[in-house]
Amino acid sequence: MYAFYISIPDGIPKCRSEELASHISKLPPSMEIMSTMDEISNTVCSVIDSAELRRNTHPDREYVKEADKASMRIYEYLQELNTNTTLYNVVFKSEWDCVLHSEEARRAAHTLRVDFEKGGIHLPTEKLQRVNELNLEIALLGSMRI
Repeated sequence: MYAFYISIPDGIPKCRSEELASHISKLPPSMEIMSTMDEISNTVCSVIDSAELRRNTHPDREYVKEADKASMRIYEYLQELNTNTTLYNVVFKSEWDCVLHSEEARRAAHTLRVDFEKGGIHLPTEKLQRVNELNLEIALLGSMRI
């Protein structure tokens, strides 16, 4: 069950999120955008699940310590994606241009847009940064072991 060691090299999350936003922003409003966003979500969630499993169940404290670090890096990355205005604008445009032909795609776009908005995407940069800091602090406090 613990077949691999979690390690996320410095710089990769930020670089990768910029690549993803750049790729998505070049796509015309379409189903491909929703498929790409879904793929991003699935990938991030599978990494989070793996890190959380190790963090909460591994008997070796060294694995747990590294999984703690990985979890925080992943949450930072996720927060960056959740406050990326390029991604928000693409989802918003896809939803409002009526290019999503299935009810499932329309619901997914709506849910994504609302999630972005709940996360404060509409706030001025300084306030959005503060929201990000608070969310990361909450994640850190939630990960502490008593």
